[in-house]
Amino acid sequence: MASSSMSNRLQVFDYFFMMRPVLFIPGWATLLAGYFSAQDNLRMSLLPSSNGFIVWWNPHLAFGLLVFSGAMGGCFILNQLRDIQTDVTNNKLFLFGQNFITIRAGYFESLLLLGASVIAALFLNRFFFIFIGCFQLLTGYFYNFPPFTFKDKPVSGLLANMTMGWLAFGLGWSLIRPASVTLWLVSLPILFFNTSLYLLTTVPDMKGDQESGKHTFPVKYGLKFTLNLSLFFFILTIAASLWQKNEFMLVVSLFTSPFMVRIALQQNITAALVAVKAGISGLALVICLKFPTFFLLLAVLFFFTRFYYRKRFNFDYPNFRGR
Repeated sequence: MASSSMSNRLQVFDYFFMMRPVLFIPGWATLLAGYFSAQDNLRMSLLPSSNGFIVWWNPHLAFGLLVFSGAMGGCFILNQLRDIQTDVTNNKLFLFGQNFITIRAGYFESLLLLGASVIAALFLNRFFFIFIGCFQLLTGYFYNFPPFTFKDKPVSGLLANMTMGWLAFGLGWSLIRPASVTLWLVSLPILFFNTSLYLLTTVPDMKGDQESGKHTFPVKYGLKFTLNLSLFFFILTIAASLWQKNEFMLVVSLFTSPFMVRIALQQNITAALVAVKAGISGLALVICLKFPTFFLLLAVLFFFTRFYYRKRFNFDYPNFRGR
């Protein structure tokens, strides 16, 4: 850990970064994709709608993002509390593993965030409330705690993460339109895309997961099959985007394609990590074409997170390299 007065002054932010806010980015982007899909008359065009850009101070959208952030933060804390030993083995997420924050404080903050977000969702609409409740139940409880513990099971973990991404899209959609069969169809491109990226995120932790007795997808089925399945879902993303004439996801796919080709050629962990970072960045940056003030939020979060981890722990995170 960085031994400086700056590190001590940054301790107060431990409780913020305990929520893993960098992981909010794909969640935010997916919610915004659902929001703009509903706004663009069921197809997501690349250019802004005739009403112009949606700005950050749109209270309805901002409040929806804030509520979802609370739900994600509470669930991500629970995930860390259940994965302390694995995270120590994989040399990441120091706050609980190195006793900077007590387990009791972690549970308290998690329950506070989950409770506040589900109550706040009542002030939006019933579909948003239902989606938030389902997201918390799946991501917070079924994913982390026995007898379910989906995170430690290959197929259950995959299906749970697919559902989490779909719920995020549904949250954005529900801010404008009620849930319907159309929602299922429109969500297919980003559902396939997020599934492709999720499979890649499981690859770097294979060693620690195996040592901890977790049967994650790559531990059970191997590196090569996991990477190839990710490529399959990426191809489905392109096919679904062409079918629906979804300009937005076609551009995101085009941006990510070189990195997925690298996976096909190299079949290694480094290629997988770079592709995940490129895919998330591409999705978020293309969202900025329709919501330009989102870029300010991303920039502030990225650079402040780098500053915090460098000064607090002398650790280079987040970065765009393959590690």
